[in-house]
Amino acid sequence: MVAYSLIPQDQREKDHLRFGLAICSSVLPSLNEGNNPDDVFFVAMNQINRGASEIAKDPSRKPMIAELNLKAAVCAMKLSDFSSAFNYCVHGVRNLYEDHWQSQYDLSLQLCDQGAQAACALGNVKMVKYLASKIHANSRKYEHELPSLYFT
Repeated sequence: MVAYSLIPQDQREKDHLRFGLAICSSVLPSLNEGNNPDDVFFVAMNQINRGASEIAKDPSRKPMIAELNLKAAVCAMKLSDFSSAFNYCVHGVRNLYEDHWQSQYDLSLQLCDQGAQAACALGNVKMVKYLASKIHANSRKYEHELPSLYFT
């Protein structure tokens, strides 16, 4: 821990992001084949999210990071780890573009829907209503609103 504290903060975040992406690239092929995630994937995602300020410096990475967080949220939900799922959704939404409901509609919808489901499981009514309202305000089709209607 002492050695870690000697590393400058900005370098730590670069390293967390770099290590997380490296680890993630080695476990993603297994996930894409339909295999269940192992702890290594979640460790990788936590490392990536600890490098959040580094991600902000390179906006071209943001969509990929948002998609990885969605994948982590879905995996965490399957494992009934609702708190982690919710946190992955929050990180995913933070990595969407400002006009995400126009430019990243499907990803926005999925992150908000997963986030609302996780918040519901956690009993966070305020966040459920907030996310459901975002879906209702921005959905392009009524069918896209249906899952979130359960929460309102």
